[in-house]
Amino acid sequence: MRGPAALAALVLVLAGVRAAPPPSSHVASGPAETTSTEAPATFRGHKVLRVVPSVGKQVLGLRQYLHDHPKVSPWLEPSAPGRPVDLQVGPADADALKEYLAQEGLVATEMIVDLGRMVEEEQRGMIDAKRSNIDFGWDTYHTLDEIYKWLQNLAQKYPKEVSLVEGGRTYEGRTIIGVKIKSTDQQAPIAFVEAGIHAREWITPATATFLINEILTREDGEFRSAVRAYEWHIFPVTNPDGYVYTHTTNRLWRKSRSKYSYFCSGADLNRNWPFHWREAGASAVPCSETYAGVRAESEPETKAMRHYLDSLIATRTVLVYVSLHSYSQLLMFPWGWTSELTKTHDDLNSVAELAVKAAAKRHGTQFKFGAISKAIYPASGSTLDYAYDKGVKYPMVFELRDDGTYGFLLPREQIRPAAEETVDAICTIASEAGKRK
Repeated sequence: MRGPAALAALVLVLAGVRAAPPPSSHVASGPAETTSTEAPATFRGHKVLRVVPSVGKQVLGLRQYLHDHPKVSPWLEPSAPGRPVDLQVGPADADALKEYLAQEGLVATEMIVDLGRMVEEEQRGMIDAKRSNIDFGWDTYHTLDEIYKWLQNLAQKYPKEVSLVEGGRTYEGRTIIGVKIKSTDQQAPIAFVEAGIHAREWITPATATFLINEILTREDGEFRSAVRAYEWHIFPVTNPDGYVYTHTTNRLWRKSRSKYSYFCSGADLNRNWPFHWREAGASAVPCSETYAGVRAESEPETKAMRHYLDSLIATRTVLVYVSLHSYSQLLMFPWGWTSELTKTHDDLNSVAELAVKAAAKRHGTQFKFGAISKAIYPASGSTLDYAYDKGVKYPMVFELRDDGTYGFLLPREQIRPAAEETVDAICTIASEAGKRK
């Protein structure tokens, strides 16, 4: 970690990033938001189809089809009978997919009829929102530069409470910037929050920044009592390269941006952590959305954030770990790598149940909860399993709004309510963890 003054200066020049064709040759390049030379993806003619397999054979068949047809992109992976599978498909592959689904007795509904138009409308809405309000807020989504500048301003506005922290560097040379928010108690436990590890899940950085703002400005006593009992380490964007790429080139990019072949880039940073790496729910195929990398911790982002977390755990009590994802309206906890229950399953389940009740109070949004491998699907090499194995007592992962109307393209009108309900749930997690520690 670097000192606040050095990090403040660093953020001022974050627009000048480094490209890394060979790992040993980091050379300064252009502005952070314009590094890609690719033509932006338009998604013209793309749809998102939803199917619900009823038997295990259909689930396995869908998994094999996706393995054999990498151009069909799963928004929700095949997991279990009765659980929806959302598939993005372009016009060139739509007929073959629909034919396969019909053969397997799977009925497809069009969740998103015109994906290209939806992406264009989102982009126009962002431009209009920023024209009408130049201040940072939660009525639109923000670029990496905008988020980092806002964090810098917070450190200047609240110098006694907020300091910038550096998680490390990305493959393309960007800095992973977060904030540390101090508690009045120097021995307070730590609450760690990471968002944006999957680049296309824009609601998660927005929610993380909203959480930061609430911790600093919200006045009601119950909330302040819960959150001020912790020192917070919050990283709104833990996959900066991918996040920039979603703003400049491909809105629906998920992975990091490291180069593995001429055709395939990036690894799934939430499958790359060094705990039961690539044992379940992770792919060895570089073009796959869940590609786990060539080895555990192959990605510089993983190595950097793992080192940051380990350094905290070595010297302090990290009591709460929150990972923000979208979508599906779920709140989950370990294990992801196995269907076996953790030793503290009942305690984690109890906290999660209280948290989803808190999330529903304000806007009525219903979250399901449970262990990762049972609530959604097996997933090994994740941040959450790693944190739990290292002794973090209360690791929780959210899948935020929605449950299948807009998917990753949650309208900007829903940013604030989605963030509000999530912060309410996080407050409950923090409060309950403090009581039970």
